[in-house]
Amino acid sequence: MSEQVGSDVVGSADSRVALDPRTDPEVLAGIAQARPELRVFVAMNPSAYPGLVQWLARLGDPAVDAALAARDPVPAEPSAVPSPAPPASSGSLSAPVAPVAVGHQRRRGVLIAVVLVGVLVLAGGGFAGYRLLTGGTRTSAPLEIRTQLILTPVVSGNEQITTETIAEAMRIIRARLDSSGVSGSEITSQGGSNIVVVVPGKPAQATLDLVRKRGVMRFRVVLVTGSAAPIPVPTPTGTATSKPSTTGQATTAPKSGFPPALAAATTSAPAATPMTAGQPVNASDPAWVTPQLLAEVVALNCASPKMVEAIVDDPVKPMVTCSSDGTEKFILGPAEVNGDQIANATSDQQTTQNGSSNGVWEVVLNFDSAGSKAFCDVTSRLASLPSPRNQFGIVLDNQVISAPVSEASLCANTASITGSFTSASAKALAKQLSLGALPLTLQVQSQEQVFGTLSPK
Repeated sequence: MSEQVGSDVVGSADSRVALDPRTDPEVLAGIAQARPELRVFVAMNPSAYPGLVQWLARLGDPAVDAALAARDPVPAEPSAVPSPAPPASSGSLSAPVAPVAVGHQRRRGVLIAVVLVGVLVLAGGGFAGYRLLTGGTRTSAPLEIRTQLILTPVVSGNEQITTETIAEAMRIIRARLDSSGVSGSEITSQGGSNIVVVVPGKPAQATLDLVRKRGVMRFRVVLVTGSAAPIPVPTPTGTATSKPSTTGQATTAPKSGFPPALAAATTSAPAATPMTAGQPVNASDPAWVTPQLLAEVVALNCASPKMVEAIVDDPVKPMVTCSSDGTEKFILGPAEVNGDQIANATSDQQTTQNGSSNGVWEVVLNFDSAGSKAFCDVTSRLASLPSPRNQFGIVLDNQVISAPVSEASLCANTASITGSFTSASAKALAKQLSLGALPLTLQVQSQEQVFGTLSPK
C-alpha cells in the first residue's frame, strides 16, 4: 500500500474500517495515530497486532482500556462489513457510524454490542475531554518500528555474572551506540542477568555487532597453521588383491594442504613440529605444541558454528582456533599483547607513498606504554624466526582476523590491521577496541521487530 493511498484511507476512515478485521495493519496504525476518535474501534479490532495493542494500552484512555479489556483472545473470523461511503459533500461532517457485527455467532454478536454501548459512552466523554485539553491537536508520539535484542551472558572459566559486570556491559554497549551516532536506543537489564537493547528501525549489521560482539583482542604468535579444508579420505583404485603390492610409490600423500604436523594426526611426534624438552622458554617455543593440541586442531571443523563458538581463549595458554573467514586453522602461543593495552583505535583507508588512497580499509591501533614495549619485544623476536613462527595472529573474539608476518622490529606505539574490512566494519572494530571489551560474552536469546514510539527530539 502506497503512502498516498494509506493516507487517503486513514483520512476517510470511519468506525467500520477501524473495526473490520480485513483492514490493512498499516491503515490501522495510521487510524490509531491520526484519528483519536476511532481508537476505541481499533482496540476492538481482532486483527490489531500486539505492538499496536500495547501502544493503545499505554495511552491511558478509559474508553480504549475498556475495549482492550473486552478483546476476545480467539481470532475473529473476517466480517463482511462494506467499505465506508464517501461524504455527501466536501463541506459536510460525518459522525462515526455504529459498527454492524455480521458473520459471527449470536453470543459473540450480543457481547460486542453490549460492550460497544459502554465503550461509546466512555468514548464520548473521553474524546470530549481530549479535545478540550489538547485544543484538537495530537499529543501522542508517532509510532515506529524498532529492533529489540535480548542478550544472555555466557560465562567461562572463573567468570561470574554480577550486578557490576551487567552494569559495565550496559555502559559499554551504550557508549558504543552513542559514539556511532545511534540515537534513541534503550538499554535495560532484565531479571538481573539478561540485557535488553532496543534500537530504532532496522539497524545495519555493523550496529548489531556493536551490541553483540564482546570485542576481546589479543596478539598471539603463530606456532602452526594449515588449511581448514576437510582432509579427504583416499579411495581405493583398481581391483582388490590378496597380497599388498610392494611396487610403486607410497599412498601417504599430504592431505588437504596441511603441513605434516597437522595432516599426520595419528603420529605421536610429527617431524615437522619438533618438541623440545622442559618448559617453553617463550611464547614462540615449539614446546607448546603437544600431541593433544595437534589432535584438537585436526578435529576442529571451522565450518561448524557450534565448534567455533566453543573455542576457548585463555590468555596464559596456547590456543587452537580458526581464521574469521573459516579458511585456516591455527595453533597459537600464549597472548603477548592484550586489548586493554590499546589506548585508542581509528579506521581509515591506507594511503600510498604519493598520498593517494589505495582503497584498502585499515584499523590503526595506538598502544599504551606497556603495550608498546610488549609489541616491540614480540616483533623483534619473530623477525628472526622461520615461517610460520614469524607471524603473529591478531585474535578478536576467539578467531584470527589477521596473521601478518613480522619482518622487522616494530617499536613505535602504533600497529595497523588490514583484512577484508569495509568502511562500516572497520569503523565498528575501531569503536569496539577504543571503548574496551565487554566483561562477559553475550549470546543473542532473541531478536525481533517491535512497535514503539519515537523518542522525543
